[in-house]
Amino acid sequence: MIIVAERKNSICLLYFLGLIGGCLLSLIGYQKAETLIGGILVIIISLIILIHFANSPKIAVQQDEKGNFFLYDEIILASDEIIDVRYRRVSARGLQYKWGKLMFYTKKGDYTFSYIKDVEYSCKYILEHALLANKNSK
Repeated sequence: MIIVAERKNSICLLYFLGLIGGCLLSLIGYQKAETLIGGILVIIISLIILIHFANSPKIAVQQDEKGNFFLYDEIILASDEIIDVRYRRVSARGLQYKWGKLMFYTKKGDYTFSYIKDVEYSCKYILEHALLANKNSK
């Protein structure tokens, strides 16, 4: 099995540091309402993102020797079932990162995976192999 798309784990560290920073902000500025509210907001946002991150699959997409793609929850897709694959890289302050969101459009349904490491490579790999398999089957 070839791992095609997997989760980027360093994002967890970033939001965990945000959680710690929010706690420190709340503890240091507990006497001022603005600082306390800001710290609580940072804590809430960091917790929401960490929970979403924890619920995302570690290995999102794999491919076997026959060319079938396996999605994280035992969904098997033949190459001819893939209609389109798109990606969206994360950007902040004018910078684009290599990780992002991978979106599958198939005959069985639509699937979205967040926090995918090197999302552009994963998308191109899937499209190349799906198009190649579709060409060979005709």
